[in-house]
Amino acid sequence: MKRIIYITLLIVFSKAVALAQYGQIDMVIPDNKFFGIKANYVRSNLQIIEGMPESVTEGGHTNTYQFGVYGRIQSEHLFFQPSLVLSNTYGTFLAPEVNGWEKFVARFDWNTIDMPLVVGYRSGVFRVGIGPVLSFMLSTDYELNTSSDDVAPPTLRDGAMGDWAGVSLSGRIGIGFDFRRWAIDLQYDRGFTRFYDGILVEGLGETTLKRNQWVAIGVGFKLLGVGNY
Repeated sequence: MKRIIYITLLIVFSKAVALAQYGQIDMVIPDNKFFGIKANYVRSNLQIIEGMPESVTEGGHTNTYQFGVYGRIQSEHLFFQPSLVLSNTYGTFLAPEVNGWEKFVARFDWNTIDMPLVVGYRSGVFRVGIGPVLSFMLSTDYELNTSSDDVAPPTLRDGAMGDWAGVSLSGRIGIGFDFRRWAIDLQYDRGFTRFYDGILVEGLGETTLKRNQWVAIGVGFKLLGVGNY
């Protein structure tokens, strides 16, 4: 299902760029506003705040992608830029041995709709912005593995996957450059709220997790209302 969504978005992205380049999209939005599409490469990690045994560690940063739409309203040098992007991210936890499981690996995937609300300052082609990011949970998945075959395999607590936070909050700061229709962004996000709080894996106790930090490189293409951007 996730592959279908991403392939569909990629087709729409490519088609929209082609139409805009050949002048088949009517530019009707005023010069101080525009609407466009974007794609981000994201490097992120999931942080264990408390609860898991000391032998369980975070699996490090993961690499994923985002696709969505964004707009901007500008007055003189100040601007407001909201976005709406589909995001698929994951986090892993590892342990050489825990609870009788050798080479324990847990992977958790989640799909979210992320809504950054950025305000900032723009001068020439350069801009800087800051603002909150709201993430709305769409779906989750998981995979638990161990090399041990002489003990019961790890399992999730019943109903655990339904206990991920429905809405989470992060903060964003970033810089960007505008070249007519094209935009390039470098963004840093930091999680503020807990992503999970409760028993996740049976036998590992109460667990508190937070989507810790993101670094993203993004490319945007302005479809409507290019103006002097």
